[in-house]
Amino acid sequence: MNKKCANLNKRTLYAVFVVIMCLFCVLFMSACNKTESAATVSQRSYSAYVSYEYPDDIDVVRAVVSFSGKEENLLETKIGWRSVSYARNVWYNAQDVEIYVDGEALYDEIGRRMQDETHVHDGKLYHGLKVVFRYDTIYKSITSDAEAVARSGRYYRHSFALDDNANPRVCRLYLTTQNSASWYTMLIACVIVLAVVLLGVALAIKGRIWQKKKTKSE
Repeated sequence: MNKKCANLNKRTLYAVFVVIMCLFCVLFMSACNKTESAATVSQRSYSAYVSYEYPDDIDVVRAVVSFSGKEENLLETKIGWRSVSYARNVWYNAQDVEIYVDGEALYDEIGRRMQDETHVHDGKLYHGLKVVFRYDTIYKSITSDAEAVARSGRYYRHSFALDDNANPRVCRLYLTTQNSASWYTMLIACVIVLAVVLLGVALAIKGRIWQKKKTKSE
């Protein structure tokens, strides 16, 4: 009888092992065979707004161009946007963004919009103009090729310096996010494996208890 019980336990553990291996094989074979999905490309143009900053240490007005602002500060010059979204691997998705900013057009338009009083702030006369493009985001995980990234409240501000030449500035952003479907699949598989293991252990213990009772009754 002990031999039969041992054989039963071995068969139970073997069945549990087979189920676990099958689950992991299905999961990882699916991951390995999953071809990288085609990249999704999106292109459009956005309206831009300008605001002004007046540094104390220099006499140059800092014109900050961004995607939000007051209606009276809406610019005619548009900002180009091109994003490429793709699966980096089975676990993570990525998005690469290129923002096309026409520095020459912005310098020209902002220079024309600025009135004489704009050059005077708190009694100080400002002689020059510096235009920068700023991208604000709440996501710390976004990286870029900006000259400066600073936190302001809940926002992370990426600042890109612009030149008044004919070549548009290409500002680049990079974002990596988790592939929720893959992580949830892994979590579900782990839960199933745990349930199967517990079931196997329970069956093995039950078999031993049954065998002991049967032995005593004999």
